[in-house]
Amino acid sequence: MRKKIQLTPSGISFVDETWGGFYNCGTYLLVGPRKSGKTLLGLQFTKEAINQQAVCVYFTNMRPKDLMINAASINFDLQHYMDQNQVIVIRINLPSVKDLDSEPDKFLAEYLQDIVSVVEQYQPSKIVFDELTPFVGYNDTDKLKEVYLQTCEAIEDLGVTSLFILGEPVSQQSKNVADLLRENSTGLINLKKKENSEGFFYGGNITITPNIGHTEGQFRAEYHIQSQEGVVVDFNPISHPASYLKLPKKKESKYKSLSEIEITIENYPAISFY
Repeated sequence: MRKKIQLTPSGISFVDETWGGFYNCGTYLLVGPRKSGKTLLGLQFTKEAINQQAVCVYFTNMRPKDLMINAASINFDLQHYMDQNQVIVIRINLPSVKDLDSEPDKFLAEYLQDIVSVVEQYQPSKIVFDELTPFVGYNDTDKLKEVYLQTCEAIEDLGVTSLFILGEPVSQQSKNVADLLRENSTGLINLKKKENSEGFFYGGNITITPNIGHTEGQFRAEYHIQSQEGVVVDFNPISHPASYLKLPKKKESKYKSLSEIEITIENYPAISFY
């Protein structure tokens, strides 16, 4: 690996306040429903990479213009950093029905393996894949696990920290796929959005769950989306009052310890001692 494994800020305030950041060379999975703030979190992660003077490759199936508008909503001038080659935006084409007709697992495997080729070409420190959902619809989940692990290990060995974004699973097959990806990631970020009675999104719950490291454990809090800030979490850790061990009262003793003996200091004349 190119980088020592240590924690670095992720740009996701909730993660940084509770876990202290992401592990260098870790692979993290972000799961949430449509319009829950997943892309904003991906851009916050990218923005923090820029703050660390790192290069980030951002895989997306969005139009570059739409991605730039999302970035502008969190005060992130994406175009500027693209011009400086600090953010490399890779537009990915979604697999068509025709592509998936004959050998879908083989075709999708090539998509995931191509990530490694791009990383080798641009040599970033961070990558975001927004989103992975269309590329993990394998018929054979064992094959998916094999390819996903190979891809992650190859990227990690190049010293890259990854954030893969996945849509919230609906069918049982997609839930099985999501579970497989969760189990083979360093940690999981899960978004559950809330809607008011009119159906308007106004925030939700965020949960972070570790698989490897992050011995602080799992945390959950409410989040909302704030202009120029992105996904914001008001997290106040519960401080548990310290419990002290009550020692029995000291019994009187006829013996004294050396520390309790008073020593009388006597003045001696200034003479030489031999």
